Amino acid sequence: MACTWAAGMLPAISTGVRASNAPAMASDLAYDAFMALPDDARRANYEALVRDARSTQHKPMRRVNAQKRERLRTMKVLILDNSQREPSVASVWGHTLEDKRAIDGVVRGLGFKHVVAGALNDAAQVDDQFCAELGGDAGPTSFWTFSEFTDGALRDGAPIFDDDHVPVGLRKTAAYGLKNVVLEVDTCAAFWEDRAVSAFADGVVFWTRWLRGAAGRDARVIVNLRDLAKGMVRCPDRCVAMVAALSDLPRHVRPASLLFEEPFGEYLPCEVGGWTALLRATMDAHGWPSAFQEDGASIDGALLIHVHRQWGLADAVTLDALAAGCDGLMAAVCEEGAALGHACSAVALANLARLGNRDVVARYDLRGVVDAARAVTRLTTGAPVAVRQVVYGPRAIEAVFGFTAVGGGVVDRTFDRDASGTAADAVFLADILGVAEKPVRLHTLATPAQFAARLAQCFGAHASFDDALGARLKRGLLALLAAGDKAECTSPLGLALLHQRVEGGLTPAMIDCVKDADAVERGSAVLLARAEACFDEAAADAGGAGGLPYGAFAERFVDAYLGARHNTFGADVGDKVRDAVRRSFDLDGDRRITFDEYRVWLLWALRSTQDDIHSVDDLFAAVVRRGIMPGLMGGD
Repeated sequence: MACTWAAGMLPAISTGVRASNAPAMASDLAYDAFMALPDDARRANYEALVRDARSTQHKPMRRVNAQKRERLRTMKVLILDNSQREPSVASVWGHTLEDKRAIDGVVRGLGFKHVVAGALNDAAQVDDQFCAELGGDAGPTSFWTFSEFTDGALRDGAPIFDDDHVPVGLRKTAAYGLKNVVLEVDTCAAFWEDRAVSAFADGVVFWTRWLRGAAGRDARVIVNLRDLAKGMVRCPDRCVAMVAALSDLPRHVRPASLLFEEPFGEYLPCEVGGWTALLRATMDAHGWPSAFQEDGASIDGALLIHVHRQWGLADAVTLDALAAGCDGLMAAVCEEGAALGHACSAVALANLARLGNRDVVARYDLRGVVDAARAVTRLTTGAPVAVRQVVYGPRAIEAVFGFTAVGGGVVDRTFDRDASGTAADAVFLADILGVAEKPVRLHTLATPAQFAARLAQCFGAHASFDDALGARLKRGLLALLAAGDKAECTSPLGLALLHQRVEGGLTPAMIDCVKDADAVERGSAVLLARAEACFDEAAADAGGAGGLPYGAFAERFVDAYLGARHNTFGADVGDKVRDAVRRSFDLDGDRRITFDEYRVWLLWALRSTQDDIHSVDDLFAAVVRRGIMPGLMGGD
């Protein structure tokens, strides 16, 4: 049930004045006075504060919520996959038929038995094309469509349920040879205000019978209370009565399952968990228990949730709802969709696996789900997954810190993370996805050993890749930042060029790596093509193929971007510039700069810096600023 919070339940250190005859408690003491107490007295007051806190809603203070964790660990989990529909909702790109075919190919085989094919209404849209293409050839997958409960046809203010006013979504579903429909119901619709809930149940029964007559006797309906969050605030009694009315229906005309949404993304996990527990208890009390938790196959009596993102609560809300009685969720594999996205299946399933749920590991291809989340994101947005996206983003499984007691740090296998009495059940994302070695992320807090490990990950084994080299690279990174030179060094390209700047050269594996580096950012290919044209023109002017000598390269690609720094106070620094060109750009030591060698730095400037680059001049200037100036300013 929902948590209730009373004002002032938590003790706090007051800034007010305590009555002279009152006992001195931590919650009554002003902060300065509390800190001025002797250590023993302050400790005694602090212990009193902790005792008071343990008597509030924050219990248990020393343990985790074992009851919730046990439910999440042992439950069977049902996914109504919505990857065909949810990611395109409010997307600036939308889905084409080719996108939907690609998504279908991506999500099939992941273990999802129930899949939303589209939302059907009076508009001619891609969902119609895809549903018509699916037809009756669904194979083992149960495809579902969305349909309005009523298309607005009213008589005396009440919705009409007859053969002449069948919602278009139902009609199109049957016409396309599909059988299963999610009926979209609004609990706060004005026409329910003065009518018995039995009218709602009558409508569900009528549409169920109509669908079975038009699409086949095995056609099924899921009722979606899509505004339940609003309903539980405005008309909670009606919401519960509607669920009770559905539960009381004879099984042969009762919906297959019940779905509800938290579409605002703003309600607390304990609130949505409370609503979930109430709905589940109502369904059970009226003879509609979850068959799915018994046999793992039938969806009769299943309770599902769909949660939108808005304020960062969605994943926690989903877990609380599952712990409180939901059997699963309607979700796409990735978070795209709605306004700011939704709670997706990739994150939910990974969380459940992390908590020890063996059903999701056996029922779904979790590694495939993660790959599918990345693929559907790119199909929808045209861009790769955000780097900090949890579970399926590129940084989700990185080894970040060289110490324990922090997310992304060294795994402490002796720590009993869930207070279950054993540390052997600790599960981490890399374990779930079958990643044998976590990619190391390099940063200012990374240890020398992490630098050495990342070198080996990127370039293979080499005798020089030890902690001593790692320490020098870290010092080099810190020095560059102190000089205002901001760039990343985790990617193979970024790390190779950090090595070049610190050690003055590259290993053969580094040379092979950086010469094969590809442009991945949108627009990079155009800039690189223009840069190559400029380079070819300079090579032709220099009278030969095979690259540019140091002086010719400096004249064309360095001098113009050094400005006053090149000849400050009349000093001739031409030799220093040529030497800087040699050290920075001549990767193979043949005393000439080829475009492949120059391209390494161009790519690095595009991918690994935060410079504002819009033209080839911006690009050339960025390389000079990053690759030449540090050496000149350092007096090398």
